[in-house]
Order: sequence, then C-alpha cells, then structure tokens
Amino acid sequence: MKGMKRITVEMVKEAYSRTGLKPHQGDFYYLDGLTQCACGLGVLYTAEKGIKDRWCANRSAINKFGEEYATGFVNGFDQEGSKSNEETYLIGYEDGRAAWEAVKEL
Repeated sequence: MKGMKRITVEMVKEAYSRTGLKPHQGDFYYLDGLTQCACGLGVLYTAEKGIKDRWCANRSAINKFGEEYATGFVNGFDQEGSKSNEETYLIGYEDGRAAWEAVKEL
C-alpha cells in the first residue's frame, strides 16, 4: 500500500544492536535478570524510549503503524498462522516474518 508506514528488517536489526536485547517470541519482553529479551515491537519501543513496557510498546506500535499492521507484525514475528485476510494485516504479517528470520540467530 502506497504511503503506508512499515517496520523494516533494518529497523529491527538496528534496535537489537542498540539495546543489546535478544530476539524473543510469544510476549513483548522476557526479563529474568540474566536474559533480556524482546519481541520485534518491544525492541523498537525500547530503542526509541529507553524503557521496557509491554503496554506502552503495544500502544506506540498501534499509534504509529495502525492496529491491523501491528497485529499482523506480531503474529508474523511470533510465527503464528495468519489470522486475517485484511491487506494491511497481511503486509504486517509478512514484515514480521521477515524480521524474525533476520534476527532469530542474534
């Protein structure tokens, strides 16, 4: 879709590099004292704001990219099956899958 804000692989890779967080699926953050992990949306929020907050990361993504795209991105990053046929969701889903593939070995 023309003019649509999207999350690129480069954005996600840079965010992991800047924060030192490790890629994580299934929740925005996993913080056990030794391991500091975040999903694709969580790491973007932490890189921008310097804090780890699941609710704020989710709201920030929805405000920037729209709910359908953000939901699709999360489902794609988590490697869940697609849950919608809506075009914006599917673009987010594919962007999330591409981001996970690019960072899963970090």
